[in-house]
Formats: sequence, C-alpha cells, structure tokens
Amino acid sequence: MQSIFKKIDNRWRVINCVESGVNQSIKNSETSKELNQVELMKQILGTWKGEIAKDTIYIAEQKLYGTGLLGTIKTVTKGKTIMEGEAIIGYDKKIDKFIETDLIEGSDIMVYGIWFTSKNTCIEVPYENISNPENAPVKWQYEIKSPDVFVWNFIENNKTTKSLTFNREK
Repeated sequence: MQSIFKKIDNRWRVINCVESGVNQSIKNSETSKELNQVELMKQILGTWKGEIAKDTIYIAEQKLYGTGLLGTIKTVTKGKTIMEGEAIIGYDKKIDKFIETDLIEGSDIMVYGIWFTSKNTCIEVPYENISNPENAPVKWQYEIKSPDVFVWNFIENNKTTKSLTFNREK
C-alpha cells in the first residue's frame, strides 16, 4: 500500500492511496521440515554493515515484526547516501519460505523468495524462480559464520561471482 499525503489547512490529508498485490501458486521446494525457518531468520536481526566497494558501505537493519522482518537498507559512499529503501520480509507457512519485497527509492518493486537450507545458510532468488531455484540465472547465498558475521555470495549461472562480508553493528 502506498499513500501520498499533502498538508491542507495545517493538517496532513491522504490525497492518493494505492494498494496492489499478487497471488501466485507455487510448489514447495528445497525446504526441510527439520528447519524452523522463522527461528533461523532471527539470526539476521540487527544492523549489519559491509564494504561493497572502495569507500562504499552497505547497511541493512532488520527488526522483528510478527513472523517476519521489517528492514531498511542503504548504500553510503564517502559519507553520502546514494541508495536507500525499505524491505518487508514475511513468512509464508504454506510454502515454508519467506517472501521479501524491496522498495528502493527510484526503482521498481523487487520481490524475492528466501529460505534456509541449513542452520547457517539461506538462499534468495527472484520470486519468479522460487518454484525452480536451480534454474534462476542469479541467486544469493547467505552464510552465517558467527552471530556477528555473515558472507553474502552472489551466484550467476551457478557460479559464485562475488562474496561480501558483513559485520553486526548492534
């Protein structure tokens, strides 16, 4: 849902409100019933920072909200914010996976599927590939190395092309 507000007569009023959604049936793949997806996702709560290029830091903050997470993300270069956005990560118990929606300022909506494949590894794919993640042209693997460190692996055509290390700040 997106609302646009305007101050009229010293009061904020909604002048436009838009709600949209997608309903798509998908098959459950690659999750193990021995893995509690909701409990495992709690490992990424907090603020994480990682250097993604020279003088460029990516910051992600995740807060618990029900069985999901609310997050903010931003990229900062030489002290200046160059990208920022919001993330909603919600658990879908029917498919035992999380659905992530990112709204980045200046970009179209981005939707992903995320699930843990082990206690310290999760996979993320574009939503259109959630039923067949092995066919996803790109995917991301997160390896939790310790409570305060994770590695973000970028995988293209089943080959790791980049790995970034993130540290918990809070």
